[in-house]
Amino acid sequence: IKRLQKVEVDYGISQKYSSLMENANKQLDERVLELSLLNEISKKLSSSLDHLNVASSIFSFLRQKMNFTFLVIDLYSNFGDNIIAVTDHDLSKEMKAKLINKIKSMRSDNSVGLDGEDNIIILDKVLGDYENDLHKPFSCSDVKNKYEVDLKVSDKEYGRMLLLFCGENNITNDEERFINIVANQMSFFIENDAYRQNMTLEKNKLESVLESITGAVLVVDESKKLILVNPITEMFLGVKKENILGKDLDDVIPHKEIKALFDVVHRQQSRIFTKEIKIISIRDNITRNVKANLAKVYDYLGKVIGTVLVLNDITKEKEVDRMKTEFISLNSHEL
Repeated sequence: IKRLQKVEVDYGISQKYSSLMENANKQLDERVLELSLLNEISKKLSSSLDHLNVASSIFSFLRQKMNFTFLVIDLYSNFGDNIIAVTDHDLSKEMKAKLINKIKSMRSDNSVGLDGEDNIIILDKVLGDYENDLHKPFSCSDVKNKYEVDLKVSDKEYGRMLLLFCGENNITNDEERFINIVANQMSFFIENDAYRQNMTLEKNKLESVLESITGAVLVVDESKKLILVNPITEMFLGVKKENILGKDLDDVIPHKEIKALFDVVHRQQSRIFTKEIKIISIRDNITRNVKANLAKVYDYLGKVIGTVLVLNDITKEKEVDRMKTEFISLNSHEL
C-alpha cells in the first residue's frame, strides 16, 4: 500500500511538473513570437515613410498575436488629421459607411473635430489571398467593444490606436502589454515622421530663399566640403551643382581668390568677414569686381560647424563710381 501511495504521489508530481513545463514552453513560444513580431515591426517602421503601409503592416503583425476586427490609427490635426481603418475583411459600401459613422462618433467622444469623410481612409482585404474565407462581403451590426491606447511620446500626444471588436473583447494582460509596446513604437515613428516633415518644410523654405538671392551663395562645413549652393553660383562660377556638392572646396572651385577667403575667415576670431576681390569669370573671361561676405555658422554649443559665403558682382557699381569720379574731376578742372 505504501509503495502504491508513493507511486501515486510520484505520478502526481510528474504530471504537475509536465504541466508546468508545458506552460513554461508555451509562454516561451509566445515570448519568442512577440520578439520576432516586434523586430519585424521595428524594421518596417524604420524603412517606411508611408502611414498607410505602416498601418497595414501593424494590423498584420497584431493579427498574428490576437483576434480583432478593425485596427484604427487616429492621427490628430497637427499630424495630418487622418484616420486609417484597417481590416482583413471585404467590406461592402454600406459597411464602410457604417464604420465611418462609428469612427466619427468615437472622434467626437474624444472632443476633436473631423472635417468630412476625406480624412478617413479604409483599407480592407489587407492580408492577401491566403484567407479567402474572409474575402466575402462582411457585415457587423455594431462595434461592441474597443481597446484604446494613446500614441504619445513623453507628454506630447500624436493620436490614438484602437482595436475594434464586433464580438467580445477577450484581450489578455499579455496581449495588452504587447499592444502598448507596439503603440510606443508607432508613437516614435509618428514623431520622427513629424520631424522629417518639418525638416523638409524648412529645407524647402531655405531653398526658396537661396533661389531668390541675387548673389552666389556657397555653404561649407567645418572640413570645407560644399554642402549647399544656389543656382546663381553655377552661372557665376561656371560650375555644376551636382559636380561640387559633397566635395572639398579646394578641389572643385577654380578661383584661388575664393579659396583664400575661407582660410582667412577660419583664422579670424570675428564671426563676419567682408572683402572686395577680383576674379576672372570663366564664362566670359572678364575680370569682375566682387564683394565677398563671409559668416561663420555655430552649433548650440558655440562650436564652428561651417561657413557661409555670399558673392555679389559689383563690377557695374565700380564702373559707375569710376565714371562719376572722372566726371566730377573733369568738370572741376574745366570750371
